[in-house]
Amino acid sequence: GDIIVENGATLTLIEGTELYLHNKTWIVIDSLSSLKSLGSSVKPIIIQSDRTDNYSLIDYANNPGQWGQIWMLQGSYNNIFKYTIIKNGQIGIRVDGVNNMSQLPKEPNLIIENSIIYNMSNVGLLAQGSYVYGENNLFVNCGESLLALNFGGSYEFNHCTFANFWPYSSRQTPSIFINNYYEDENDLIQNRDLLKAQFSNCIIDGQNENEIIFDRNEKSQFNYTFDHCIMKISDDVWNEWNNTSSANNIISESVNFIDYELNNFELDSNSIAIDAGKNIGINIDLLGQPRDLNPDIGCFEKQ
Repeated sequence: GDIIVENGATLTLIEGTELYLHNKTWIVIDSLSSLKSLGSSVKPIIIQSDRTDNYSLIDYANNPGQWGQIWMLQGSYNNIFKYTIIKNGQIGIRVDGVNNMSQLPKEPNLIIENSIIYNMSNVGLLAQGSYVYGENNLFVNCGESLLALNFGGSYEFNHCTFANFWPYSSRQTPSIFINNYYEDENDLIQNRDLLKAQFSNCIIDGQNENEIIFDRNEKSQFNYTFDHCIMKISDDVWNEWNNTSSANNIISESVNFIDYELNNFELDSNSIAIDAGKNIGINIDLLGQPRDLNPDIGCFEKQ
């Protein structure tokens, strides 16, 4: 069955915890409650399906969509994921925020660091009108988007790698989707300010021509910044959306991962991401390796 955290409780997963979730199972964090998944570099937390076998030509250990989602309901704050691996579900993490951007909390609804979300049949991280901070994360191979920032909010991602080479079917959706409104049940447009969507030292790559889509309503704020990022996006789309606060980016270039077909997203020795980043004070990478004064773009530092 589902895991439900409610009545202002906090569920803490200690390092080395492994959760095996059955088909359609959800983890639900209710209002005023929180989930703290506190793994370490040597003992990460793993959240996956309860089938890891090979049966009838299906490799369940690597088959997406086998469980539901981790869902932080509106009013759930102080959720923290560190050194956590989430795989083979439908939506990795869903964060629902507020109806009015003036009500955003002073602290993030979700902090996610040094974590991996991959092989989700729908979306890796779905944030809706919320406040999210992420660093040193790897988002890989999801059937729709790796990151969907809906209905405005405030978001910051540093030294993250978004790489969507979804191998199971044709994918028309972008790796990253950003918007600032929604259509309600009465077909009325509800505007929600995008206060911030800041990406620094991030890789955004995949097999589509445009791996970033901006969906803007002019009646709401739409503030975004890309700084020292490598982005898979056509020149036409980027020239249409580029703003003065975005700078020093590399557009539509091959990153050169070691082997994306084998899910190895560390940097090859000739990658354009090496030494191309900006020093923003995040001194170790996803693997715990030190970054130098000219850091590599993405979550991995080439040693």
